[in-house]
Amino acid sequence: MMFFMVLLLSIFLIISTDSWLMTWLALEINIMVFLPLMLKKNNKYQSETALKYFLIQVMASVIILLSLIQLKVSENYIHLLTLALMLKMAAAPLHKWMPALISGMSWETLFILLILQKLAPFFLLSINMNLVYFDFLIFFIIMSAVTGSVMVLFQSSLQKMLAYSSIAHLAWMLAIMKESKFEWFIYFVIYSMIILALLVTLAHNNTSYLSQLLSLHKSKMKFWICLGFLSLAGLPPFSGFFPKMMVISVLSCSEYKFLAGVLILSSLISLFMYMRIILMVMLQKSAKNFLFEKKKNDYFVVFINMIFMPVGLMIFLLDFKLYKLKTFKVLKKSKS
Repeated sequence: MMFFMVLLLSIFLIISTDSWLMTWLALEINIMVFLPLMLKKNNKYQSETALKYFLIQVMASVIILLSLIQLKVSENYIHLLTLALMLKMAAAPLHKWMPALISGMSWETLFILLILQKLAPFFLLSINMNLVYFDFLIFFIIMSAVTGSVMVLFQSSLQKMLAYSSIAHLAWMLAIMKESKFEWFIYFVIYSMIILALLVTLAHNNTSYLSQLLSLHKSKMKFWICLGFLSLAGLPPFSGFFPKMMVISVLSCSEYKFLAGVLILSSLISLFMYMRIILMVMLQKSAKNFLFEKKKNDYFVVFINMIFMPVGLMIFLLDFKLYKLKTFKVLKKSKS
């Protein structure tokens, strides 16, 4: 618990500080605190997993340090900084380390890696977005969208599927960052809630592989897992659809319309995989209908899913109203 609290404090320090030295130190603290959390799961992969993560993150930290050395010498420091942040966030083609770590992680550590560990690099990139050469970033966006959606097709591990799905969703958040400095965070919050609900359900049933999901006897749990996959795929009217619609609407009004096309096509590939899994699960005969299943241990999982799954729609509607209010005020000012 102490390590987790220090990890959260390091993230808040990175977000709040305006000193590059303090940012770099907070990133190093973040790495050192996350390593003991990775070693909590007692299996044969834990040492190897921790070492891989440490080496990759140290490499990214060295690149950040080199970029900061060039801060007052050259404007090219931003390219090195962007490269380091892409490595930290596991954007394709710098993504290979993340799926390799997944098999040696617990569900709690997986949530931290997929969500919390990406928060600090996202904020650093968002703050410096005016300096970033966006054409350089487009390469990572397209590669992440294509790699994340295609590689999902070849996975039997649900944890690795979530890792590649995270890479695909990373492309959507990076694509909107240039046009809007706040909308990416709305996407991030909705995605985090979908992942949290899905991970809680999978951890509760100890379901790590597709074969285990197909042999699961609890129809209620299958229902919630399928709902989570549909949300991740961005199928309407599920929560995952609304942030994607927001990205498409913003990109269609910008000069990067082709990016919207690439993201939509990649999303269709992911949707094919998720629909295939859901059809296989649905065709499995269950002993009981999930409406008549009564398991006291499942109440917490059902509660988490009922809270976090629909909340994406509510956040989107609130953000959409604020967005319309802002545009109305801008138009009113321009007319006057």
